[in-house]
Amino acid sequence: MRTVSATRPEPTSGAGLEPYTRVVTTWCFQCGADYDDSVTECVECAAPTLDLPPTPPEQVGTDDEPQLAYELHAWSMSGRARLDEMLRSGRIQHSWMGATLIIREDDEGAVDEAVGVVEEETRPTMAEGAEVIEYSLEDYPAEYRERLITRLDMAGIAHQIERDSELLVEETNEAEVDRIFEQLATEDPDRFRFGPGIEGVDPHAVVTDLFVATDRLRRNGREARGRADFMAAHDLAVELALPYGYDANFWRKVLDDCERLRDLLDADEDDDTRALAEELRNLLQQVV
Repeated sequence: MRTVSATRPEPTSGAGLEPYTRVVTTWCFQCGADYDDSVTECVECAAPTLDLPPTPPEQVGTDDEPQLAYELHAWSMSGRARLDEMLRSGRIQHSWMGATLIIREDDEGAVDEAVGVVEEETRPTMAEGAEVIEYSLEDYPAEYRERLITRLDMAGIAHQIERDSELLVEETNEAEVDRIFEQLATEDPDRFRFGPGIEGVDPHAVVTDLFVATDRLRRNGREARGRADFMAAHDLAVELALPYGYDANFWRKVLDDCERLRDLLDADEDDDTRALAEELRNLLQQVV
């Protein structure tokens, strides 16, 4: 999770009159899509719907109040929903631009506290009385430890750090933890070297374009628009630096799957294309 200064977006104009009257009673907290009260989950991004419309980003604070952006793409949807619930309960002004949270800079302390609570709530915990094993991290550099903890979190493995250098896990997870240690020891550093970045290109917009394109291709691997949109988004994705808030392993898998999907599109393998497009679409859904 990264916190950066946010540029206040300009208000957008309405889309004009609709040809018919539609009753709207629920909204997606993340993307702002509106529905009637029978819809409990947004069809665009799978976020839960609420009975209050979300605040537009430009309305968070006044024009002379600086904003901050929290990049929460690596969080699960349930984690973002829980954070939104806490901010609403605390009457903290906020808005969402996809998985990016916009707040007033003056509310940073309160939001940091809420973020910490949600991170603690969603972190797996070891069962009371479980047999545990201990790994010494004393000889490992800080960067390695961060990657290890991220990998444990992604695998859903409960763990504790004692005395700053002792990792405790349940004995039942020993084989999986050993496998993670082995992976980290043998990984090629070049695997986690990404592009130089593209000035003026929003990484989240690229990811969203990939998501929409793969959603089309999972239904029809030969659809011209889906193929063209995917290839355009993939061309940008390979040039991006690691997006803020993304785990390097997650982003590498996205890029690897995109490369495989592109090969299938070139080979015109419709069944395999649709299967991989659905797998990639489900992977990307975690961060859109």
